Amino acid sequence: MSVLLFPTMSSPKPLPENLQLLADAILQYEGAEFELIDDGTSLLGKVTVNGRVFYPSAVKVPTHPLNSANAAFLVNDKAFTYTLLDRAGVARTEGRHFYARAHPERYGMPGIPEAHAYAAVLGYPVFMKPNQGAFGYLADVCFNEAEITKQAEAIAVGDHVFHMQRAYVMPEFRVFCIDGEVIFGYERTRPTVVGDGFLSIRDLIKQINSRAEYDVQMIANNNYLAHRLATKGYNVDTILPAGEALSISAAANISRGGEVSNLITSDFPPALVELATRIHSEFNIRLYGIDFFASSFSGTDVNVIEINQNPSLKGVSTVDYDFAISVWHQILKKFAS
Repeated sequence: MSVLLFPTMSSPKPLPENLQLLADAILQYEGAEFELIDDGTSLLGKVTVNGRVFYPSAVKVPTHPLNSANAAFLVNDKAFTYTLLDRAGVARTEGRHFYARAHPERYGMPGIPEAHAYAAVLGYPVFMKPNQGAFGYLADVCFNEAEITKQAEAIAVGDHVFHMQRAYVMPEFRVFCIDGEVIFGYERTRPTVVGDGFLSIRDLIKQINSRAEYDVQMIANNNYLAHRLATKGYNVDTILPAGEALSISAAANISRGGEVSNLITSDFPPALVELATRIHSEFNIRLYGIDFFASSFSGTDVNVIEINQNPSLKGVSTVDYDFAISVWHQILKKFAS
Protein backbone atom coordinates (compact mmCIF):
# COMPACT_ATOMS: atom_id res chain seq x y z
CA MET A 1 0.00 0.00 0.00
CA SER A 2 1.26 3.51 -0.85
CA VAL A 3 0.65 6.54 1.37
CA LEU A 4 0.71 10.31 0.84
CA LEU A 5 0.82 12.46 3.97
CA PHE A 6 0.29 16.22 3.99
CA PRO A 7 0.27 18.48 7.07
CA THR A 8 -2.85 20.46 7.82
CA MET A 9 -2.42 24.02 6.57
CA SER A 10 -4.71 27.02 6.84
CA SER A 11 -4.07 27.80 3.16
CA PRO A 12 -2.68 24.72 1.40
CA LYS A 13 -0.22 25.36 -1.41
CA PRO A 14 0.15 23.14 -4.46
CA LEU A 15 3.27 21.01 -4.54
CA PRO A 16 6.05 22.16 -6.88
CA GLU A 17 5.79 20.23 -10.14
CA ASN A 18 8.79 17.96 -9.56
CA LEU A 19 7.55 16.92 -6.10
CA GLN A 20 4.02 16.43 -7.42
CA LEU A 21 5.35 14.08 -10.09
CA LEU A 22 7.23 12.12 -7.42
CA ALA A 23 4.15 11.99 -5.21
CA ASP A 24 2.11 10.66 -8.13
CA ALA A 25 4.75 8.00 -8.80
CA ILE A 26 4.77 6.94 -5.15
CA LEU A 27 1.00 6.62 -5.13
CA GLN A 28 1.43 3.91 -7.79
CA TYR A 29 4.44 2.21 -6.14
CA GLU A 30 3.85 -0.55 -3.61
CA GLY A 31 5.45 -0.03 -0.21
CA ALA A 32 6.29 3.64 -0.62
CA GLU A 33 5.28 6.71 1.38
CA PHE A 34 5.54 10.43 0.63
CA GLU A 35 5.28 12.98 3.43
CA LEU A 36 5.40 16.74 2.95
CA ILE A 37 7.60 18.08 5.75
CA ASP A 38 8.01 21.75 4.89
CA ASP A 39 4.40 22.91 4.92
CA GLY A 40 5.36 26.58 4.69
CA THR A 41 7.05 26.50 1.30
CA SER A 42 6.38 22.97 0.01
CA LEU A 43 10.09 22.59 -0.73
CA LEU A 44 10.99 19.49 1.28
CA GLY A 45 9.48 16.05 1.45
CA LYS A 46 10.27 12.71 3.06
CA VAL A 47 10.10 9.51 1.03
CA THR A 48 10.16 6.06 2.57
CA VAL A 49 10.60 3.04 0.29
CA ASN A 50 10.68 -0.38 1.93
CA GLY A 51 12.11 1.13 5.10
CA ARG A 52 14.74 3.30 3.40
CA VAL A 53 14.43 7.09 3.54
CA PHE A 54 15.45 10.07 1.43
CA TYR A 55 14.45 13.74 1.50
CA PRO A 56 13.68 15.26 -1.91
CA SER A 57 13.53 19.01 -2.35
CA ALA A 58 12.07 21.25 -5.01
CA VAL A 59 15.17 23.47 -5.04
CA LYS A 60 18.27 22.92 -2.93
CA VAL A 61 18.37 19.22 -2.09
CA PRO A 62 18.37 16.95 -5.19
CA THR A 63 15.06 15.29 -5.93
CA HIS A 64 16.77 12.04 -6.91
CA PRO A 65 18.37 9.91 -4.16
CA LEU A 66 21.08 7.90 -5.96
CA ASN A 67 24.14 10.16 -6.29
CA SER A 68 26.94 10.58 -3.78
CA ALA A 69 27.75 14.09 -2.55
CA ASN A 70 31.19 13.79 -4.18
CA ALA A 71 29.80 13.06 -7.65
CA ALA A 72 27.13 15.74 -7.33
CA PHE A 73 29.69 18.36 -6.36
CA LEU A 74 32.01 17.47 -9.26
CA VAL A 75 29.35 17.97 -11.91
CA ASN A 76 27.88 21.05 -10.21
CA ASP A 77 31.27 22.72 -10.64
CA LYS A 78 31.61 23.20 -14.39
CA ALA A 79 35.36 23.84 -14.22
CA PHE A 80 35.85 20.45 -12.56
CA THR A 81 33.45 18.88 -15.06
CA TYR A 82 35.41 20.17 -18.04
CA THR A 83 38.72 19.09 -16.49
CA LEU A 84 37.48 15.53 -16.10
CA LEU A 85 35.90 15.48 -19.56
CA ASP A 86 39.21 16.62 -21.06
CA ARG A 87 41.11 13.93 -19.16
CA ALA A 88 38.62 11.32 -20.38
CA GLY A 89 38.96 12.50 -23.98
CA VAL A 90 35.28 13.47 -24.20
CA ALA A 91 34.57 16.33 -26.62
CA ARG A 92 32.96 19.31 -24.92
CA THR A 93 32.07 22.91 -25.69
CA GLU A 94 35.12 24.98 -26.58
CA GLY A 95 35.90 27.56 -23.91
CA ARG A 96 37.74 28.66 -20.77
CA HIS A 97 36.87 29.89 -17.31
CA PHE A 98 37.76 33.27 -15.82
CA TYR A 99 37.64 35.01 -12.45
CA ALA A 100 34.64 37.32 -12.24
CA ARG A 101 35.74 39.50 -9.32
CA ALA A 102 38.63 41.87 -8.64
CA HIS A 103 42.21 40.67 -8.06
CA PRO A 104 42.16 37.38 -10.00
CA GLU A 105 45.95 37.28 -9.71
CA ARG A 106 45.56 36.23 -6.06
CA TYR A 107 44.19 32.94 -7.30
CA GLY A 108 46.40 32.54 -10.35
CA MET A 109 43.44 32.94 -12.67
CA PRO A 110 42.77 35.15 -15.71
CA GLY A 111 40.17 37.87 -15.20
CA ILE A 112 37.85 40.05 -17.25
CA PRO A 113 40.59 41.71 -19.39
CA GLU A 114 41.83 38.27 -20.41
CA ALA A 115 38.23 37.28 -21.16
CA HIS A 116 37.99 40.22 -23.56
CA ALA A 117 41.10 39.00 -25.38
CA TYR A 118 39.81 35.43 -25.48
CA ALA A 119 36.48 36.55 -26.95
CA ALA A 120 38.37 38.11 -29.84
CA VAL A 121 40.02 34.73 -30.46
CA LEU A 122 36.74 32.78 -30.27
CA GLY A 123 34.84 35.34 -32.32
CA TYR A 124 31.67 37.15 -31.32
CA PRO A 125 29.11 36.40 -30.13
CA VAL A 126 30.41 34.37 -27.20
CA PHE A 127 28.36 32.47 -24.63
CA MET A 128 28.82 33.16 -20.89
CA LYS A 129 27.50 31.37 -17.82
CA PRO A 130 28.31 31.01 -14.09
CA ASN A 131 30.54 28.19 -12.92
CA GLN A 132 27.74 26.88 -10.73
CA GLY A 133 23.99 27.28 -10.88
CA ALA A 134 20.90 25.95 -12.58
CA PHE A 135 17.89 26.92 -14.71
CA GLY A 136 20.10 28.74 -17.23
CA TYR A 137 20.26 31.68 -14.82
CA LEU A 138 22.69 34.39 -16.06
CA ALA A 139 23.56 32.31 -19.12
CA ASP A 140 23.61 34.58 -22.16
CA VAL A 141 25.46 35.53 -25.32
CA CYS A 142 27.61 38.66 -25.50
CA PHE A 143 28.34 40.63 -28.64
CA ASN A 144 31.03 43.03 -27.40
CA GLU A 145 33.41 43.79 -24.53
CA ALA A 146 30.91 46.00 -22.70
CA GLU A 147 28.38 43.18 -22.56
CA ILE A 148 31.06 40.76 -21.36
CA THR A 149 31.99 43.10 -18.51
CA LYS A 150 28.35 43.65 -17.53
CA GLN A 151 27.60 39.92 -17.62
CA ALA A 152 30.69 39.09 -15.56
CA GLU A 153 29.70 41.68 -12.96
CA ALA A 154 26.20 40.17 -12.72
CA ILE A 155 27.66 36.67 -12.31
CA ALA A 156 30.14 37.93 -9.69
CA VAL A 157 27.28 38.72 -7.29
CA GLY A 158 26.74 35.01 -6.70
CA ASP A 159 29.76 33.22 -8.21
CA HIS A 160 33.44 34.01 -8.45
CA VAL A 161 34.04 32.18 -11.74
CA PHE A 162 32.40 32.40 -15.16
CA HIS A 163 32.81 30.39 -18.34
CA MET A 164 33.18 31.84 -21.81
CA GLN A 165 32.46 29.48 -24.68
CA ARG A 166 31.94 29.43 -28.39
CA ALA A 167 28.31 30.21 -29.26
CA TYR A 168 27.14 27.04 -30.96
CA VAL A 169 24.33 27.07 -33.52
CA MET A 170 23.79 23.29 -33.52
CA PRO A 171 20.67 21.62 -32.05
CA GLU A 172 20.78 20.94 -28.30
CA PHE A 173 19.97 17.56 -26.76
CA ARG A 174 19.76 15.81 -23.41
CA VAL A 175 20.07 12.15 -22.50
CA PHE A 176 18.88 10.97 -19.09
CA CYS A 177 21.00 8.14 -17.68
CA ILE A 178 20.99 5.78 -14.70
CA ASP A 179 24.07 3.70 -13.84
CA GLY A 180 25.58 4.18 -17.27
CA GLU A 181 22.39 3.26 -19.13
CA VAL A 182 20.52 5.71 -21.36
CA ILE A 183 16.87 5.80 -20.25
CA PHE A 184 15.59 8.45 -22.69
CA GLY A 185 16.69 11.43 -24.72
CA TYR A 186 15.23 14.42 -26.49
CA GLU A 187 16.02 17.62 -28.32
CA ARG A 188 15.31 20.74 -26.32
CA THR A 189 14.38 24.02 -27.89
CA ARG A 190 14.87 27.60 -26.74
CA PRO A 191 12.01 29.46 -25.04
CA THR A 192 9.89 30.90 -27.84
CA VAL A 193 6.85 33.15 -28.07
CA VAL A 194 4.37 32.93 -30.93
CA GLY A 195 2.46 36.03 -31.98
CA ASP A 196 -1.33 36.25 -32.01
CA GLY A 197 -1.53 39.67 -33.70
CA PHE A 198 -2.82 41.30 -30.50
CA LEU A 199 -0.28 40.92 -27.68
CA SER A 200 3.08 42.66 -27.48
CA ILE A 201 6.31 40.72 -27.15
CA ARG A 202 6.53 41.97 -23.58
CA ASP A 203 3.10 40.50 -22.77
CA LEU A 204 3.90 37.21 -24.49
CA ILE A 205 7.04 36.90 -22.36
CA LYS A 206 4.95 37.65 -19.26
CA GLN A 207 2.77 34.65 -20.17
CA ILE A 208 5.82 32.38 -20.16
CA ASN A 209 7.09 33.89 -16.90
CA SER A 210 3.72 33.35 -15.25
CA ARG A 211 4.37 29.61 -15.47
CA ALA A 212 7.78 29.83 -13.73
CA GLU A 213 7.87 28.42 -10.20
CA TYR A 214 10.88 30.52 -9.11
CA ASP A 215 12.18 33.98 -9.98
CA VAL A 216 15.48 32.66 -11.38
CA GLN A 217 13.52 30.77 -14.05
CA MET A 218 11.96 33.93 -15.48
CA ILE A 219 13.03 35.43 -18.79
CA ALA A 220 14.35 38.96 -18.21
CA ASN A 221 16.01 41.45 -20.54
CA ASN A 222 18.98 39.68 -22.09
CA ASN A 223 21.56 40.24 -24.83
CA TYR A 224 20.20 37.43 -26.99
CA LEU A 225 16.69 38.89 -27.03
CA ALA A 226 17.95 42.44 -27.57
CA HIS A 227 19.95 41.31 -30.59
CA ARG A 228 17.00 39.34 -32.00
CA LEU A 229 14.71 42.35 -31.64
CA ALA A 230 17.21 44.75 -33.18
CA THR A 231 17.77 42.43 -36.13
CA LYS A 232 14.04 42.46 -36.87
CA GLY A 233 13.51 46.14 -36.10
CA TYR A 234 11.29 45.24 -33.13
CA ASN A 235 11.20 46.22 -29.48
CA VAL A 236 9.45 44.56 -26.54
CA ASP A 237 6.31 46.63 -27.12
CA THR A 238 5.98 45.48 -30.73
CA ILE A 239 2.81 43.49 -31.48
CA LEU A 240 4.18 40.19 -32.76
CA PRO A 241 2.39 39.22 -36.01
CA ALA A 242 0.06 36.22 -35.78
CA GLY A 243 1.93 32.96 -36.23
CA GLU A 244 5.43 34.48 -36.06
CA ALA A 245 7.75 32.66 -33.66
CA LEU A 246 10.48 34.52 -31.77
CA SER A 247 13.05 32.79 -29.55
CA ILE A 248 13.70 34.90 -26.46
CA SER A 249 16.62 33.31 -24.58
CA ALA A 250 19.98 31.81 -25.50
CA ALA A 251 19.57 29.12 -22.82
CA ALA A 252 17.35 26.21 -23.89
CA ASN A 253 16.34 25.19 -20.37
CA ILE A 254 12.92 23.57 -20.01
CA SER A 255 12.47 25.37 -16.68
CA ARG A 256 12.70 28.73 -18.51
CA GLY A 257 10.06 27.91 -21.08
CA GLY A 258 12.02 25.69 -23.46
CA GLU A 259 10.30 22.57 -24.77
CA VAL A 260 10.99 18.86 -25.12
CA SER A 261 11.03 17.80 -28.76
CA ASN A 262 11.25 14.30 -30.26
CA LEU A 263 11.29 12.20 -27.09
CA ILE A 264 13.25 8.97 -27.70
CA THR A 265 12.84 6.06 -25.27
CA SER A 266 14.54 3.12 -27.04
CA ASP A 267 17.04 2.11 -29.72
CA PHE A 268 19.66 4.62 -28.63
CA PRO A 269 22.64 5.31 -30.91
CA PRO A 270 25.78 3.36 -29.90
CA ALA A 271 27.80 6.59 -29.61
CA LEU A 272 25.44 7.92 -26.93
CA VAL A 273 25.40 4.59 -25.08
CA GLU A 274 29.21 4.69 -24.99
CA LEU A 275 29.17 8.33 -23.82
CA ALA A 276 26.78 7.50 -20.97
CA THR A 277 29.02 4.60 -19.89
CA ARG A 278 32.19 6.68 -19.95
CA ILE A 279 30.71 9.50 -17.89
CA HIS A 280 29.25 7.05 -15.37
CA SER A 281 32.69 5.50 -14.97
CA GLU A 282 34.74 8.72 -14.94
CA PHE A 283 32.55 10.69 -12.52
CA ASN A 284 31.26 7.75 -10.44
CA ILE A 285 27.81 9.24 -10.86
CA ARG A 286 24.66 7.14 -10.92
CA LEU A 287 21.81 9.36 -12.13
CA TYR A 288 22.59 12.21 -14.50
CA GLY A 289 21.60 14.15 -17.57
CA ILE A 290 24.11 14.83 -20.33
CA ASP A 291 23.44 18.04 -22.25
CA PHE A 292 25.18 18.35 -25.59
CA PHE A 293 25.25 20.06 -28.96
CA ALA A 294 25.24 17.85 -32.05
CA SER A 295 24.00 17.94 -35.60
CA SER A 296 21.57 15.11 -34.75
CA PHE A 297 20.68 12.63 -32.00
CA SER A 298 23.09 10.10 -33.54
CA GLY A 299 25.79 11.33 -31.17
CA THR A 300 28.55 11.18 -33.76
CA ASP A 301 29.64 14.83 -33.32
CA VAL A 302 28.76 15.48 -29.67
CA ASN A 303 30.05 18.53 -27.79
CA VAL A 304 29.09 18.08 -24.13
CA ILE A 305 27.68 21.26 -22.59
CA GLU A 306 27.45 20.03 -19.02
CA ILE A 307 26.37 17.15 -16.81
CA ASN A 308 23.29 17.60 -14.62
CA GLN A 309 23.23 15.64 -11.34
CA ASN A 310 19.55 16.41 -10.73
CA PRO A 311 17.86 16.28 -14.14
CA SER A 312 14.19 17.08 -13.90
CA LEU A 313 11.47 14.82 -15.29
CA LYS A 314 9.01 17.73 -15.52
CA GLY A 315 9.60 18.40 -19.20
CA VAL A 316 9.23 14.74 -20.15
CA SER A 317 6.04 14.49 -18.10
CA THR A 318 4.42 17.13 -20.32
CA VAL A 319 5.04 14.87 -23.33
CA ASP A 320 4.41 11.43 -21.78
CA TYR A 321 3.29 11.53 -18.17
CA ASP A 322 3.05 7.75 -17.77
CA PHE A 323 6.58 7.31 -19.06
CA ALA A 324 7.89 9.90 -16.57
CA ILE A 325 6.15 7.96 -13.77
CA SER A 326 7.79 4.73 -15.00
CA VAL A 327 11.23 6.38 -14.83
CA TRP A 328 10.57 7.37 -11.22
CA HIS A 329 9.63 3.77 -10.51
CA GLN A 330 13.01 2.65 -11.87
CA ILE A 331 14.73 5.13 -9.56
CA LEU A 332 12.72 4.05 -6.52
CA LYS A 333 13.49 0.39 -7.24
CA LYS A 334 17.23 1.06 -7.46
CA PHE A 335 17.11 3.15 -4.27
CA ALA A 336 15.32 0.41 -2.35
CA SER A 337 17.58 -2.43 -3.56
